[in-house]
Amino acid sequence: MSLYVDLLDELLDGERRRPPLDWQATEVAVGAAIPADYRELIERIGAGVVDDWLRIYGPQPDNLYVDLAQIVRDRDEAWATFREYVDLPERYFADGHRLLAFASVEENWFLWHLVPDVPPEQWGVVFVDADMEGWHDFDMNASACLYEVLTGAISLEYLENYFPGPRHQFTPMPAEID
Repeated sequence: MSLYVDLLDELLDGERRRPPLDWQATEVAVGAAIPADYRELIERIGAGVVDDWLRIYGPQPDNLYVDLAQIVRDRDEAWATFREYVDLPERYFADGHRLLAFASVEENWFLWHLVPDVPPEQWGVVFVDADMEGWHDFDMNASACLYEVLTGAISLEYLENYFPGPRHQFTPMPAEID
């Protein structure tokens, strides 16, 4: 078990919804393995929203608002379009490198930096603001990064007023959207 998964589970008040998860189908759709700590987090709490702001994505193909594979596809398309018009840091898009979204606050994104020949458990986290002007690298896994953002150990000016309290409300997303 991951220490940060345990800490996040304790930090988040609210219902837990653990639908059956098909990680294999998600990984095939994403084209990459999903880090173990993140799989453990989603298996423990499910996909959902923290404090009405932080969306945490997971395998939910019947709910495209939080389906990890759909979000990654959408971001891949967006990166391809943005790269035509905006100078983005090349280190994230060099041969074989990818950014894979796993959480967001509005249009501010938490992403894994997939690096060729680096195992998923060693991918760092990148935070990109909505204007794509602020790029922040964190040498930690997803659950550690989310925990440190929610506790204020990581302070990002773009998120400074979103998570003020010591406890946070987790709302699971429904498995399906009607």
